[in-house]
Amino acid sequence: MDGCRYKREPLPHQSESQPLVMKKMMTTKAVLLFLALVLAAVRADVDPAEVTGSWATQAVASDDVSKTSEGGSLRPYFRTIECAGAGCQTITLRFYIKEDGRCVLYTLVGEKGADGNYRSEYSGDNYYRFLVQKPGFIVFYNHNVDVNGHETHMTVALAQGGQLSHEQSSSYGDATDANGISRGNIQEVASQDFKLQAGESIREDIDKMFCEIANKMECN
Repeated sequence: MDGCRYKREPLPHQSESQPLVMKKMMTTKAVLLFLALVLAAVRADVDPAEVTGSWATQAVASDDVSKTSEGGSLRPYFRTIECAGAGCQTITLRFYIKEDGRCVLYTLVGEKGADGNYRSEYSGDNYYRFLVQKPGFIVFYNHNVDVNGHETHMTVALAQGGQLSHEQSSSYGDATDANGISRGNIQEVASQDFKLQAGESIREDIDKMFCEIANKMECN
Protein backbone atom coordinates (compact mmCIF):
# COMPACT_ATOMS: atom_id res chain seq x y z
CA MET A 1 0.00 0.00 0.00
CA ASP A 2 2.90 2.27 -0.80
CA GLY A 3 1.83 5.68 -1.99
CA CYS A 4 -1.60 5.42 -0.36
CA ARG A 5 -2.54 7.74 2.44
CA TYR A 6 -5.21 6.91 4.97
CA LYS A 7 -7.42 9.86 5.84
CA ARG A 8 -8.72 9.60 9.36
CA GLU A 9 -12.32 10.84 9.60
CA PRO A 10 -13.19 12.81 12.74
CA LEU A 11 -15.43 11.11 15.25
CA PRO A 12 -18.99 12.52 15.44
CA HIS A 13 -18.31 14.27 18.72
CA GLN A 14 -15.16 15.78 17.23
CA SER A 15 -16.77 17.16 14.07
CA GLU A 16 -18.00 20.37 15.71
CA SER A 17 -16.46 22.62 18.25
CA GLN A 18 -17.93 22.47 21.75
CA PRO A 19 -19.22 26.09 21.70
CA LEU A 20 -21.11 25.41 18.48
CA VAL A 21 -22.67 22.23 19.89
CA MET A 22 -23.73 24.10 23.04
CA LYS A 23 -25.24 26.87 20.94
CA LYS A 24 -27.32 24.37 18.96
CA MET A 25 -28.49 22.70 22.16
CA MET A 26 -29.57 26.05 23.61
CA THR A 27 -31.41 26.89 20.37
CA THR A 28 -33.23 23.55 20.49
CA LYS A 29 -34.25 24.15 24.10
CA ALA A 30 -35.53 27.62 23.21
CA VAL A 31 -37.65 26.19 20.38
CA LEU A 32 -39.09 23.50 22.66
CA LEU A 33 -39.90 26.10 25.32
CA PHE A 34 -41.65 28.28 22.74
CA LEU A 35 -43.73 25.34 21.51
CA ALA A 36 -44.65 24.47 25.07
CA LEU A 37 -45.86 28.04 25.69
CA VAL A 38 -47.90 28.02 22.46
CA LEU A 39 -49.54 24.73 23.36
CA ALA A 40 -50.26 25.95 26.87
CA ALA A 41 -51.89 29.11 25.49
CA VAL A 42 -54.46 27.06 23.55
CA ARG A 43 -56.15 25.17 26.34
CA ALA A 44 -57.35 21.71 25.47
CA ASP A 45 -58.42 20.73 29.00
CA VAL A 46 -61.42 23.02 29.37
CA ASP A 47 -64.00 21.55 31.75
CA PRO A 48 -67.51 22.12 30.31
CA ALA A 49 -69.09 21.67 33.75
CA GLU A 50 -67.04 24.57 35.12
CA VAL A 51 -67.75 26.80 32.11
CA THR A 52 -71.48 26.35 31.62
CA GLY A 53 -73.42 28.86 33.70
CA SER A 54 -73.91 32.55 34.41
CA TRP A 55 -70.96 34.92 34.00
CA ALA A 56 -70.32 38.63 34.37
CA THR A 57 -67.69 40.69 32.58
CA GLN A 58 -65.15 42.10 35.02
CA ALA A 59 -62.53 43.65 32.75
CA VAL A 60 -61.63 44.09 29.11
CA ALA A 61 -58.48 45.17 27.26
CA SER A 62 -57.48 45.64 23.63
CA ASP A 63 -55.00 47.26 21.28
CA ASP A 64 -57.86 49.49 20.04
CA VAL A 65 -59.29 51.04 23.18
CA SER A 66 -62.03 52.85 21.25
CA LYS A 67 -63.67 49.51 20.48
CA THR A 68 -63.61 48.23 24.05
CA SER A 69 -64.47 51.47 25.84
CA GLU A 70 -67.99 52.19 27.05
CA GLY A 71 -70.33 52.10 24.06
CA GLY A 72 -67.77 50.29 21.92
CA SER A 73 -68.80 47.41 19.69
CA LEU A 74 -66.34 45.03 21.41
CA ARG A 75 -67.29 45.71 25.01
CA PRO A 76 -69.44 42.67 25.90
CA TYR A 77 -71.57 42.39 29.04
CA PHE A 78 -71.68 38.63 29.47
CA ARG A 79 -74.76 36.81 30.65
CA THR A 80 -74.19 33.06 30.12
CA ILE A 81 -71.85 30.53 28.53
CA GLU A 82 -72.80 27.00 27.51
CA CYS A 83 -70.34 24.25 26.61
CA ALA A 84 -71.07 21.01 24.76
CA GLY A 85 -68.82 18.10 23.90
CA ALA A 86 -65.49 16.97 25.28
CA GLY A 87 -63.22 19.89 26.06
CA CYS A 88 -66.04 22.32 25.16
CA GLN A 89 -66.08 21.49 21.45
CA THR A 90 -69.10 23.74 20.93
CA ILE A 91 -69.56 26.98 22.84
CA THR A 92 -72.57 29.30 23.07
CA LEU A 93 -72.01 32.84 24.31
CA ARG A 94 -74.78 35.20 25.37
CA PHE A 95 -73.90 38.81 26.06
CA TYR A 96 -75.17 42.36 25.69
CA ILE A 97 -73.69 45.20 23.68
CA LYS A 98 -74.62 48.84 24.18
CA GLU A 99 -75.88 50.22 20.86
CA ASP A 100 -77.21 53.77 20.59
CA GLY A 101 -77.75 53.87 24.33
CA ARG A 102 -79.69 50.61 24.49
CA CYS A 103 -78.69 47.06 25.38
CA VAL A 104 -78.89 44.49 22.59
CA LEU A 105 -78.66 40.79 23.38
CA TYR A 106 -76.43 38.61 21.16
CA THR A 107 -76.07 34.84 21.06
CA LEU A 108 -72.99 33.44 19.32
CA VAL A 109 -72.22 29.78 18.66
CA GLY A 110 -68.68 28.68 17.93
CA GLU A 111 -67.06 25.36 16.99
CA LYS A 112 -63.54 24.64 18.16
CA GLY A 113 -61.10 24.27 15.28
CA ALA A 114 -57.99 22.10 15.07
CA ASP A 115 -55.93 25.05 16.35
CA GLY A 116 -58.07 25.34 19.48
CA ASN A 117 -59.75 28.56 18.35
CA TYR A 118 -63.49 29.14 18.02
CA ARG A 119 -64.93 31.24 15.19
CA SER A 120 -68.12 33.34 15.28
CA GLU A 121 -69.50 36.26 13.31
CA TYR A 122 -70.24 39.43 15.20
CA SER A 123 -69.08 42.87 14.08
CA GLY A 124 -66.95 40.99 11.56
CA ASP A 125 -65.13 37.70 12.14
CA ASN A 126 -63.97 36.62 15.59
CA TYR A 127 -61.35 34.00 16.41
CA TYR A 128 -61.26 33.37 20.13
CA ARG A 129 -59.96 30.90 22.71
CA PHE A 130 -59.59 30.31 26.44
CA LEU A 131 -56.43 31.69 27.97
CA VAL A 132 -57.43 30.88 31.54
CA GLN A 133 -60.21 28.58 32.72
CA LYS A 134 -60.57 27.97 36.42
CA PRO A 135 -63.61 27.52 38.67
CA GLY A 136 -65.37 30.89 38.73
CA PHE A 137 -62.79 32.61 36.52
CA ILE A 138 -62.29 32.77 32.74
CA VAL A 139 -60.06 34.80 30.45
CA PHE A 140 -60.79 34.85 26.73
CA TYR A 141 -58.53 36.08 23.93
CA ASN A 142 -60.28 37.34 20.79
CA HIS A 143 -58.97 38.43 17.39
CA ASN A 144 -61.62 40.50 15.61
CA VAL A 145 -61.47 41.45 11.95
CA ASP A 146 -64.24 43.92 11.14
CA VAL A 147 -65.95 44.44 7.77
CA ASN A 148 -63.33 47.02 6.81
CA GLY A 149 -60.49 44.63 7.54
CA HIS A 150 -59.45 46.44 10.72
CA GLU A 151 -57.98 44.02 13.27
CA THR A 152 -58.44 44.24 17.02
CA HIS A 153 -56.77 41.97 19.56
CA MET A 154 -58.49 41.83 22.92
CA THR A 155 -58.88 39.93 26.18
CA VAL A 156 -61.93 39.66 28.44
CA ALA A 157 -62.00 38.58 32.09
CA LEU A 158 -65.17 36.94 33.40
CA ALA A 159 -66.10 35.86 36.91
CA GLN A 160 -68.93 34.34 38.89
CA GLY A 161 -70.08 35.78 42.18
CA GLY A 162 -68.23 39.06 42.40
CA GLN A 163 -65.19 41.09 41.52
CA LEU A 164 -61.83 39.61 40.62
CA SER A 165 -59.54 38.67 43.46
CA HIS A 166 -56.00 40.06 43.58
CA GLU A 167 -54.69 36.75 42.25
CA GLN A 168 -57.23 36.70 39.41
CA SER A 169 -56.48 40.32 38.47
CA SER A 170 -52.77 39.52 38.37
CA SER A 171 -53.42 36.44 36.23
CA TYR A 172 -55.53 38.49 33.84
CA GLY A 173 -52.86 41.16 33.55
CA ASP A 174 -50.20 38.54 32.82
CA ALA A 175 -52.37 36.84 30.18
CA THR A 176 -53.07 40.21 28.55
CA ASP A 177 -49.39 41.15 28.44
CA ALA A 178 -48.43 37.72 27.10
CA ASN A 179 -50.73 38.24 24.12
CA GLY A 180 -49.22 41.54 23.04
CA ILE A 181 -51.77 43.84 24.71
CA SER A 182 -50.57 46.33 27.28
CA ARG A 183 -52.05 45.77 30.72
CA GLY A 184 -52.25 49.56 30.83
CA ASN A 185 -55.22 49.21 28.45
CA ILE A 186 -57.21 47.11 30.92
CA GLN A 187 -60.57 48.67 31.80
CA GLU A 188 -62.78 47.53 34.65
CA VAL A 189 -66.40 46.83 33.78
CA ALA A 190 -69.19 47.71 36.19
CA SER A 191 -71.51 44.80 35.43
CA GLN A 192 -70.49 43.01 38.64
CA ASP A 193 -72.16 45.73 40.73
CA PHE A 194 -75.65 44.48 39.91
CA LYS A 195 -77.03 40.97 39.77
CA LEU A 196 -80.26 39.29 38.81
CA GLN A 197 -81.13 35.92 40.32
CA ALA A 198 -83.45 34.02 37.99
CA GLY A 199 -84.41 30.48 37.06
CA GLU A 200 -83.70 28.71 33.79
CA SER A 201 -87.25 29.39 32.54
CA ILE A 202 -86.84 33.17 32.45
CA ARG A 203 -87.98 34.67 29.13
CA GLU A 204 -85.93 36.83 26.83
CA ASP A 205 -87.95 39.97 27.54
CA ILE A 206 -87.11 39.59 31.23
CA ASP A 207 -83.52 38.88 30.23
CA LYS A 208 -83.41 42.22 28.43
CA MET A 209 -84.57 43.83 31.65
CA PHE A 210 -81.50 42.27 33.28
CA CYS A 211 -79.37 44.28 30.89
CA GLU A 212 -80.94 47.52 32.02
CA ILE A 213 -80.53 46.62 35.68
CA ALA A 214 -77.21 44.77 35.65
CA ASN A 215 -75.38 47.28 33.52
CA LYS A 216 -77.21 50.53 34.16
CA MET A 217 -73.97 52.24 35.13
CA GLU A 218 -72.59 51.69 31.62
CA CYS A 219 -75.37 50.29 29.50
CA ASN A 220 -78.28 52.69 30.08
